[in-house]
Amino acid sequence: MELKNPALYRWPESEEKITILPYKIQKAKADITGTPDPEKLTLIYGQMLSDGLTSETEPDRAKKKTLIAKDMISGIKVKVAEMETAGEWQWKLEESEKKQLAVTENAYKLQAVFQPADESVAKNVEPIEEIFTVKVKKAVPALTCKDFSGKLFNSKDNEGNVVGSYLFQMQRLMAGLKRKIQLLAKLLWEPGRQHLLRTKSSLKRVEDLHISLPLLRKIQ
Repeated sequence: MELKNPALYRWPESEEKITILPYKIQKAKADITGTPDPEKLTLIYGQMLSDGLTSETEPDRAKKKTLIAKDMISGIKVKVAEMETAGEWQWKLEESEKKQLAVTENAYKLQAVFQPADESVAKNVEPIEEIFTVKVKKAVPALTCKDFSGKLFNSKDNEGNVVGSYLFQMQRLMAGLKRKIQLLAKLLWEPGRQHLLRTKSSLKRVEDLHISLPLLRKIQ
């Protein structure tokens, strides 16, 4: 730097007209604006968070086993030096947050870091971090059965783990219905004869129960 009036001014440590002054350029601070979508910041019980940058190829978000920040954070803009900066969010998780999160009334406060796509921007900007509110909602059990002759319905979570089993009641129901029909048949049929009792009221009772005559004959 050069003094404009060396007759009246001098540098603190030099009598020279020109001196060299050191200076330092500080990293820029990013501005974060926008409101995230709370629905996307919601996990379904059984899903887990991942601090990676690669999303699962499963197109249905509800069926993904793990969700990265990119799957959940939207509606947020990052500006550096008044210019919008492209990049991706990445979860900054504690070890406890990498495990299955429980369904609670209170939301989780999780930290995410923004990774600028431009390397020159990434080197010259302070770490871009933000706290996001993440909720976990109850899962809806998915009932599956190998075939209709099976006796077990399995409820599985997103990882394929059986979280509940339900006894297939059809055979029990059919057995109970058969016993009731057999009792009704004894009331409506004369012993040893394949015809209905003469009373019209008996026939009406059969029709009300939606029981076909061939079925009664088969059971009898």
